[in-house]
Amino acid sequence: MRITDLTDVYKDLVIRQNRFEEYVQTAPSLFAHYFSYWAKRPMDGVPVLSERDLQQKQHLLRTRLPIIEETMVRKGLRIHDLSLVLFVGQGTSNGHAFLEQGKSTVWIPVEAYETEKQVDVFVTHEIVHALHYQARPEFFFTSKKEQQQTGRQFLTEGMATCLTKHVLDCGDTTALWADYLPPTQADRWMSDCKEHLSELGKVIYEQWNESPEQNELFLANDPNNIFKYRSGYFAGLWFTEEFMRRENLRPQDLLQVDRKILEQQVRAILLE
Repeated sequence: MRITDLTDVYKDLVIRQNRFEEYVQTAPSLFAHYFSYWAKRPMDGVPVLSERDLQQKQHLLRTRLPIIEETMVRKGLRIHDLSLVLFVGQGTSNGHAFLEQGKSTVWIPVEAYETEKQVDVFVTHEIVHALHYQARPEFFFTSKKEQQQTGRQFLTEGMATCLTKHVLDCGDTTALWADYLPPTQADRWMSDCKEHLSELGKVIYEQWNESPEQNELFLANDPNNIFKYRSGYFAGLWFTEEFMRRENLRPQDLLQVDRKILEQQVRAILLE
């Protein structure tokens, strides 16, 4: 995996010199994607991290990346031709991936990470997105409408969570949250999701082709309302694993499944 680290560039150009636009021009394709889909372009270049905090987060990620890569390779995932970029964003996402000329680039905003477990879980998750888009480009998006489509999000997030669980040999709660939530809150969330699984499946089926501006099933807006607090990830994991079980597939086999076939079969399961 080829790693490009723009954090030192950020430190020099933004923190020390307030030259934000020059920083953006160091990776124009990345920032064009990032500001199209994941963040608003800031009106000024006020740093989102201090130099000290940036150094700590850079060290955290650079320390864990070789371990993540080794673990994924050991699990049979071919990531040698992927690119990964570390940069400082606007605090709106912990990462994703984009396609350019058939090649996937994982992008990781360092400000989003606080612990080793968060790095291990969520960076693995984002690398899986990159592998998935590269293997089956029909799952990628080229417009806001495609990005926000409920069915596409449900399938891709379920896939990424399922393979993260497989790579890290961890439980559902860890694959979904890392250590972001306190254990008691995470357990309660899991219990609520299981209780409302059939309702979640119905909502996802009915909204499959819709593209809400903010799809709260995949956002963390209201911890007191499971339908507005990342329950789409839980449902994606559950139904992906059910599909995998019925088709007798290994987790890594999921990356090669045609989108139309996956949609047809998973939607049928949602109706049961």
